[in-house]
Amino acid sequence: MSIENELGRIASALELIAGSFDAASAVVNRVEVKAETKAADVETKEKAVEEKASKTEPPSLDDVVAALQKYIKANGRDAAVELLGKFGAKRASDIDEDKRADFVKEAS
Repeated sequence: MSIENELGRIASALELIAGSFDAASAVVNRVEVKAETKAADVETKEKAVEEKASKTEPPSLDDVVAALQKYIKANGRDAAVELLGKFGAKRASDIDEDKRADFVKEAS
């Protein structure tokens, strides 16, 4: 095999490798964009829960659950169990409607 043929074969292999890196980079970029979008969605939902908690009507059970999930993420399960206990509850659905706003506020 001549040197020209060998160099041509090496060049083709390098082009194939470069193409693979370009494809992998594109995938990484798409994943990063999706992660940023998801983080923005979560932040928007958290703000909506906080705004809703500040209104005069009592928060819904969904609001209480969302606040509890955020609290668990930030403080851990044991702290969440303790917080629920302060409101005489073992789970979010046990919290009286008239105490929901206080719970959401304390959990935030």
